[in-house]
Amino acid sequence: RSETDGVNAPGPNVTVSGAQEYGMPNALPRAAEPDEHRLQFTDAFSHTQGKHVWKVGGEANLVHEVMINLFQGGGLYSYAPGSPVSAFQNWSQDIFQVTPTSGTTGYHYTSFTQVYDPITHVGKDDFWMKEPAFFFEDTWKLRPNLTVNLGARYDLQITPDPTHPNTTSALATYYTQKLKTPADRIVPRIGIAWTPTNKTVVRAGYGIFAALTQGSTYYAMRVENGVYQTNYNFNCPSNNCAAVAGAPEFPNVLFTPPGPPLSAAFSGAATSKVTPGGSALVSSFHGLDPNFVPPIAHEAQLAVEQQVPGKMTLSLGYVGSRALHLPTFIDSNIAPATGTRTYNIYSGSGTQTGAITLPFYTARITTADASINTGISGVSSWYNSMVFSVKRPFSNGLEMLLNYTWSKATDFGQVGGAFGTFYGSDYPIDPYNIKGEHGLSDLNQSQRFVGSVVYAPPFFHNLDNHVARYIADGWSFAGITTDASGFPITPFMSANAGGGIDGGLTGGTMSSSSGLGTPGRAPFVGRNSIKGPDFNNLDFRIARTFPIHEKINFQVLGEAFNLLNHPNILSEATTGYFYIKPGATADGVTCPAATGTFNGCIAPEVAPFTSTPVGTPTGTSGVLYTERQLQFSAKLFF
Repeated sequence: RSETDGVNAPGPNVTVSGAQEYGMPNALPRAAEPDEHRLQFTDAFSHTQGKHVWKVGGEANLVHEVMINLFQGGGLYSYAPGSPVSAFQNWSQDIFQVTPTSGTTGYHYTSFTQVYDPITHVGKDDFWMKEPAFFFEDTWKLRPNLTVNLGARYDLQITPDPTHPNTTSALATYYTQKLKTPADRIVPRIGIAWTPTNKTVVRAGYGIFAALTQGSTYYAMRVENGVYQTNYNFNCPSNNCAAVAGAPEFPNVLFTPPGPPLSAAFSGAATSKVTPGGSALVSSFHGLDPNFVPPIAHEAQLAVEQQVPGKMTLSLGYVGSRALHLPTFIDSNIAPATGTRTYNIYSGSGTQTGAITLPFYTARITTADASINTGISGVSSWYNSMVFSVKRPFSNGLEMLLNYTWSKATDFGQVGGAFGTFYGSDYPIDPYNIKGEHGLSDLNQSQRFVGSVVYAPPFFHNLDNHVARYIADGWSFAGITTDASGFPITPFMSANAGGGIDGGLTGGTMSSSSGLGTPGRAPFVGRNSIKGPDFNNLDFRIARTFPIHEKINFQVLGEAFNLLNHPNILSEATTGYFYIKPGATADGVTCPAATGTFNGCIAPEVAPFTSTPVGTPTGTSGVLYTERQLQFSAKLFF
């Protein structure tokens, strides 16, 4: 297939079977995301008195955030689920208008989303964050071999409240009106260094660390609140949006998008135009719980370092952390469950292996609003690790550093990286039971070994033969290897159950960007319950230095990244199960007819019905690690 998705393409964006094919990328135009200016003033004062070294200081950070990014402002059409072939056929009927008399031309898509900004029209926000901080520290040398470090720090993050909260309902006002500034973040730290012998050092420490919330999280609540920016969604049953009131005809959009003028995607394709009508629709938006606060972390460590023969030191230590008030995002406009629904569970061979009963959500708390993607500070995490290190400083031509870490990280569904910044979620099965998501962290890596060696043979420095010394001396070799356990995988569903809010299995799962329901993970399989592939990488460098003059040297280097060309799997398929409606047959499984609270069947995605079952490698290249690469260079030192 040919993909023409580009920076300067006009809206809307079109995805077919999950792949962005053409149109305006969802995050563009990105005039200022972010445009951040920081004024920072800092100073510290120290004083030594007897066995004490006192230090006191502070800083003032003034952060000016200007963000201009109407995410999904160009509109987004999606053709899925179903097979890639059926999704492509549905798109073809719409883009070429091949069935003009059917009454459904232009309505074969699965969903449409467009964000509109009636105030700035480009998704602009402009605000200041004020971040003062103060600290006090006392380094106290109790004895010649015992030092104690005591301190405390105070942090504050002040962000202005939204100027135009959403007042469509009491619930909307509650989640879009107030940003909380915790003023009690006085956090202590203590550290101890003890040298019982001249070859042994014991170090211990504990502290509480206060974090800050990214400006983009506050930005989303301040302006993507249904007033500055309104999110209009259409989720269409049976790939037919003709029956959904207000749904636009493909490839039209509800509002004039930012960026290039609307046009036909290519010769022969239908031309996009603005067809107003979405203003009367119920919209979804972002919000923050009034008690939403930046996270804090309790961290502790204990290490013993021992010098051993061979000019080496051995270190064994424990590192632990418990984080509180981590963010997660749920649909807060879901009324308590009206009852339960039961789903039959099938094996890959089509045999029923059990059943699961889940709470089922069918109503909104307020019908004036759709989903309210709300940030809450309700997630905790735990990290425990053992670290073993061997160090040898450079001596006699050899330097060595070996590190092995065993660890375990768990949480209640914290989203790693940038996804958490932009209201991502791990899709809780039950939004009223976040603790039910307890499992391995997305970033859990149980074992990791990193070893580096530098060797410069010293044997040829003093050769009497000048020619022999020039040939044999000046070589150096270096290598670093990384061997690590794989990150865990969560098996997700590929289709929704009917009858719930937004069509989710319980109604509690949703997409962060559109507010539409998503199936989430398979409810009977634990979050992050599948181990991903391990990681192995070896980099190597060889260098030769040629002395030219007393202070002039010429060096030639050869470097190999991923020397063994090991195929590291950096991404895997995560769709593990699919939903079957009552009375339907799919992939060799016939689901019984609906009776009572029975609401369908769940079966695994297995061959030959799918070529990408959960865990199937989908990528072996990344920003840092890819296939073997060789690099040659030369340097002149003078």
